[in-house]
Amino acid sequence: MINFISTFRHRVVLICLLFFGFLAKAQDIGVSSMTLVEGTLNSGISSVTYELCPTTSISLDIILENFSASTDTVSKVTLTITGVNSIARAEYTISNTITLSGNSTKTLNYPDDFTPKPTLDFSDDGLSTITVSTTSVSSTGDINNDNDSFYIVGKVFAPDIPSLSSPQSGIACQGEDISFSISPATGTEYKFYVNGALAYQGSNRNITFSSDPTDIDALSTGDIITIGFKDSNGCEADTSTISKTVTVHNLPNATLDPGPGGGTVCNSSVVTFTAGGGAEYEFRKAGVLVQARSVSNTYITSGISNTQSITVTVFNANGCSDQETIVMNVLSISSAGSITFTQPTDANICYGNSPSGTLSSTSLASVSHDLSY
Repeated sequence: MINFISTFRHRVVLICLLFFGFLAKAQDIGVSSMTLVEGTLNSGISSVTYELCPTTSISLDIILENFSASTDTVSKVTLTITGVNSIARAEYTISNTITLSGNSTKTLNYPDDFTPKPTLDFSDDGLSTITVSTTSVSSTGDINNDNDSFYIVGKVFAPDIPSLSSPQSGIACQGEDISFSISPATGTEYKFYVNGALAYQGSNRNITFSSDPTDIDALSTGDIITIGFKDSNGCEADTSTISKTVTVHNLPNATLDPGPGGGTVCNSSVVTFTAGGGAEYEFRKAGVLVQARSVSNTYITSGISNTQSITVTVFNANGCSDQETIVMNVLSISSAGSITFTQPTDANICYGNSPSGTLSSTSLASVSHDLSY
């Protein structure tokens, strides 16, 4: 009886030693953490969620951990992505097999440290779950499958779509301002380029350029305006197809001819003003419209006062305008005076004879005038 009990105890001890010896040599490899490098961790969400802008290429920092005290090697990981930017479950080989000493970690970058290296395309907005796993491939097996995998969520922001507008459609007459505006107004940064060169960068979504050739950095025909835009999430939008081409029209050369006298006429005289240099004409007298815009280039009037101005606005085929003004000098005689003779008989003389006396005017005209005899 004693021998039987003793033998049984020895067998139990032997089984326990074998069992614990097996456990001592058992392996436990897994993934303890993962980071979506291009994203920003949102600590306000219960799951491990990284938020990011749309991108066609992302990378992952994967921490492999040896949870046991024994050294082990890792040669492969399995990657799965579900959601809007999915990738089928596949096994990827580590470029250089990793040897992990007991209770140690190693950080690998996906895809740089793996073969093959597919592009992880996260250009679709929405949620995607990324799961990476690995396990011990030693002969003793992996004793704990709960720590084999680790997952994170990638949330891609829905992008704001920018647009470029101009009240003038990028068209101006020479000397006019040309304005451009980027929408929407919720952007965090706006950029304007002229022919590829950065002209402005900041928080203002509106910009105005001059088309006066005497101004510095004035726009001219053929200049191309492009933009850059960061939306409310700080994401850089694709603006490669957005542009406006500038057109600057030349001005007409207005002329105005007051006819004979060159701007000096007698009171109540009929004067014909003839304009030139354009396709349409508008006349004003002392700033008041007297003949609306039309193809007629003449304006006829007899009601002009001294120092009164006549202005013509000349329009070319593009609607650009130029002005010319003439200030009139109108002569009038309030008292012409009279001719007197020092010798009354000189009022009647024969042909060929000369007056015996002299002629004189009894009064001066208030303006210039001619007296004749």
